[in-house]
Amino acid sequence: MKTKTSIWTLSLALIIVGVTLTSGCIMLPFMASWTTPQPQPQNLTRQQPPAAEINLENNGLSVNIAPTLGNKVKGILTVKLNSVPSKADNVLVSFVQQGYSGPMENLTASRKGLLEWLMEPKAGAEVFLDTSKVENGVYGFGIAVGYEGAPENNPWLALVQTQVLVDNTPASSGNATG
Repeated sequence: MKTKTSIWTLSLALIIVGVTLTSGCIMLPFMASWTTPQPQPQNLTRQQPPAAEINLENNGLSVNIAPTLGNKVKGILTVKLNSVPSKADNVLVSFVQQGYSGPMENLTASRKGLLEWLMEPKAGAEVFLDTSKVENGVYGFGIAVGYEGAPENNPWLALVQTQVLVDNTPASSGNATG
């Protein structure tokens, strides 16, 4: 019989591999809805601002990630759980650089990703991730909801994923960015 620690380790490995592998693949329509700007006609000079947040939903899990600038992120990200399945007793928020294949224990130390666990999650709970702790690059973002007694081969009640571009480059002073 496997210990609870080995089940969590396997579950964690599965989510990291899943996020890493799917971060460059096709995103299914139910996995993410971006608040994207509408194209402006060429003769107008006013531009709509890029997306300020990402909303993800799946199987009773609803998550909001903010702030974003389109698909670029910088600084402190807030992951807010809008709703959580009733059987949920833990949430894993994983933020892993695309292509990372090292051991999970080195993820944070190598500046290739961040992992946060929420035990006894509730709607309204928030997790804060600091992108200054990771390198610039494309990151798979995964939020997975687990429950006590989950089978080892399928430990998640719900899983949402997207990818973002971390750009911690300081803005140049005196120059407009856009």
